[in-house]
Amino acid sequence: MHFLTVLSIASLGLAAPLSERQTCSTGSTLQWTVTGFNTFTANPGPNGVSSISFKFVDQTSGTSSNCGRSLPPGSGQSVIDPDNSYFCDNTAFQYKYDGTNLDLEESLECGNETLSIATGSIDLAGSLICFSDPEGDGIAGNAGTLCETATASVFLTGTVDA
Repeated sequence: MHFLTVLSIASLGLAAPLSERQTCSTGSTLQWTVTGFNTFTANPGPNGVSSISFKFVDQTSGTSSNCGRSLPPGSGQSVIDPDNSYFCDNTAFQYKYDGTNLDLEESLECGNETLSIATGSIDLAGSLICFSDPEGDGIAGNAGTLCETATASVFLTGTVDA
């Protein structure tokens, strides 16, 4: 079981509104799903484009977002970045990927002036299947290694700590 922690911070206007079923009080349960998680690490070359993508769904509120990024062609780098977080399409969601753990964050509105941050982490080390891909992302000359979760969805159920 993965636990989520919630920290109160000043309102930034990026939060996903809460449904009637979701609260920010200690003991509240948030259920998240990550679907379609995959990374592509391009081989070195001028056309190589490394990328990460997945969908982040808050089952509790019904809010979701596509998440991911692509590196510049020919960068020769991996999307593994343990030091930086990246916003999803819906900026209430953020992620960080260190090659093993996918750290997730969701901004939640909790009343008129309060913003809380729910965080959780999924250890993907044992659930990734990687293989050589001669045309990553359908781009000619973009050979590399594709890694994806063995199941279509990875579930997180956590409890708001405080």
